[in-house]
Amino acid sequence: MKYKKSGKLIGNRLKQGDALDYDQVAIQVRYKNAESRLVDLQTQLERQYIYLSSLIGKDAHGSIPTGTDFNLGTVDLSVDGALAQAQISNYDIKVLKDRDLIAERSLPVLAANAQVGIRNGYLPRINGETPPITDDFKFNSVVGVKLTIPVYTGHRGAFQTEAAKINREMLKYSVDVTNQTLKRDLEAAQNDYNSAKNKLELSERNVFQAQYALKLANTRYQNGVLTNVEIEAAQTALKDAQFTQLQYQYQMALAKLEMSRLSGVKFW
Repeated sequence: MKYKKSGKLIGNRLKQGDALDYDQVAIQVRYKNAESRLVDLQTQLERQYIYLSSLIGKDAHGSIPTGTDFNLGTVDLSVDGALAQAQISNYDIKVLKDRDLIAERSLPVLAANAQVGIRNGYLPRINGETPPITDDFKFNSVVGVKLTIPVYTGHRGAFQTEAAKINREMLKYSVDVTNQTLKRDLEAAQNDYNSAKNKLELSERNVFQAQYALKLANTRYQNGVLTNVEIEAAQTALKDAQFTQLQYQYQMALAKLEMSRLSGVKFW
């Protein structure tokens, strides 16, 4: 909107002979570039809404209020802390561990049991007579051993047992691979967070310098030393610096969300 207003202003000054054709063309080019950049930003925003909707299982457009900030309320997790949390909350690891438990139960199981106690009578007697219940307590115990083996014909039992063992080893290997991949992704997200944080600190000085440059430009413009195109350039430089700062904050938020997602922490 500001570019349109500036373009109209320069157009009027051009008619009056107070501006050059260059000034008008420069404003028009800057306005078109701003329009293209706005379209790109809107496209990126829509992609993030689509991605967030896939994570929370509903349309995310109404979940983020206007004027919100990047304070997500998520827990700051280290790589080790996030990896430990993933062993409990990450669904991929939980599924692999459940499959490993099922595979374990398909192996032969040897179990022993024993019972010790007292009773006041034995029911029924071998000869069919039913004795009266008395207060004479007698010692009673039961000891047994149970072997549970999947029943197959021929040598199939041995083959199935061996296959079950191999399957368990594969599942354990899959858990290890998943943890290694998870650790790599967590370290990458942590690195992205640290990188954006360092850049954010640098961008704060850029914003300060751009604000000071605009202040000087306004003073020179009021004194008639600066043209309208130059003052617009100073304003654009400040907005670009502020936008870059906002992007770093956004990247930090994305990195934190990624760590929460990988660790299985629900953040919505």
